[in-house]
Amino acid sequence: MHIAVIGTGNIGRTLGEALAAAGHDVRYGSRTPEESVREALDGAEAVIVGIPGDAVDGVVADLLYSADESDRKTVERLVRDIGLNPVYLGPGRHDLLDQLLHLWFTLVNTQGRGRHLAFKVL
Repeated sequence: MHIAVIGTGNIGRTLGEALAAAGHDVRYGSRTPEESVREALDGAEAVIVGIPGDAVDGVVADLLYSADESDRKTVERLVRDIGLNPVYLGPGRHDLLDQLLHLWFTLVNTQGRGRHLAFKVL
């Protein structure tokens, strides 16, 4: 499976390396020109946005993802295994993930929070 991992820090890189070791084609996307988010998303069958799970004390961070319905149970198990709450956006919703990632980077860069910013679906 072709998986786009958005985020190249500890979480994104760790998830990507584990998925690659399991035989998946993993492409990374970040804010650097060398690892374009758009290029990583091109042809992706699943998208993982790697954010720190402990960004908010006492609150489990949500990991929003898009994948084929047939892959949903597997992806949700993997997400829960790393201590995050999976939030399914539906198949082919990479466009929405791209917009959320842009919002995240904008907030991080303008508010000086570094990687300590996560989204929580209420």
